[in-house]
Amino acid sequence: DLGNVALLKGDHDRAERLLTQGLKLWRAVGDRWGIANALRKLGELATRKGKWHKALAWLKESLQLSDSIGDKVGIIESMETFAEIAFQWGNHPFAAQLLSAAATLRRQINAPLPQVKRAHQATLLKALRKALGETAFKKICEGTRLLTSDIQALVSNALIFRCLPKRTFPSSLKSVAFVRWRSERA
Repeated sequence: DLGNVALLKGDHDRAERLLTQGLKLWRAVGDRWGIANALRKLGELATRKGKWHKALAWLKESLQLSDSIGDKVGIIESMETFAEIAFQWGNHPFAAQLLSAAATLRRQINAPLPQVKRAHQATLLKALRKALGETAFKKICEGTRLLTSDIQALVSNALIFRCLPKRTFPSSLKSVAFVRWRSERA
């Protein structure tokens, strides 16, 4: 849609206007996929603008809707944006776990990262490697070759993100499973 194109081109004001309009229209017709997608894109936009509280609110609602309708790509894209927030907040291990899990899920469902997003994600991965060191980065990513239950925990941790002054995050991957990854929805 036009809002997403504006976002990808870096025209944030236009993207916000179009995505907000789109969200209103999707809500008016009651299309949960459209609502989840618009929310996710608004979350991505808020992340780019450094508006963390807004980003988290949009992304959480999008992630919940995506899970409820079985939209695995929507879940993956939300995880990728949560990873960017985790990186910006200094939680590099959690960011690496989320990106690694998202990449694993993309391979499992044969949904490669779109070409238009590859450069941005490559930049984020390079920064993560630098922040963590190559050995630690590889160890985290190897440890994130996950079982379904582990993915559920990662998504749950993404859902319980808080904007805290100390930028603290859940220390365990085994938090309350709020979102269930349903492999039968493949």
